[in-house]
Amino acid sequence: MNNPTSKLNREIKAWISYDLGNSAFATTVIAAFFPNLL
Repeated sequence: MNNPTSKLNREIKAWISYDLGNSAFATTVIAAFFPNLL
């Protein structure tokens, strides 16, 4: 039988990794490329 908590934990881990990657990308763009545009 499937454990609903396991699916929830997997989904939460997926969103955490998505948010971490998105934050790293945004930080890199703001720090490296944005000052060149000012």
